[in-house]
Amino acid sequence: MEKNSSPASPSSALELVQQLYTAFEHRDVATVASLLDSHAIISQSALLPWGGTFEGLEGFSRFFGILLQHIDSKVTVERYIDAGECIVAVGSTRGTVNVNGASFEVPVVHVWQVEEGKITKFSPYIDVPTMNAALHKEPIPTS
Repeated sequence: MEKNSSPASPSSALELVQQLYTAFEHRDVATVASLLDSHAIISQSALLPWGGTFEGLEGFSRFFGILLQHIDSKVTVERYIDAGECIVAVGSTRGTVNVNGASFEVPVVHVWQVEEGKITKFSPYIDVPTMNAALHKEPIPTS
């Protein structure tokens, strides 16, 4: 089967995804946008409040806006799997649920599709029962 687009070389795809995580960490929206294909797709389990399928730069912005309404978190990547045009990041997300103050640490796997030097698809996989347990905890009382 022949593809119309040329795949990214393994090292350049990995470097691009690593650059994306650095931009996320610094909340560098301009760099994140520059690394995304204009029709990039993000698909997250509908079992989470920020779940669904989102397309394009506006879709990515909407996804992360919804995510940040619910949680404040940081992803720690423990290892990357370089599969050519597909990069898998294995790690965890740690943070706090905004509405109830609950802390969480949840395992994640992020799958990134890279074509012609741009991110074309992002599929985040998260331990849904553990995340939902934190989201639904009773609020922590404040003094």
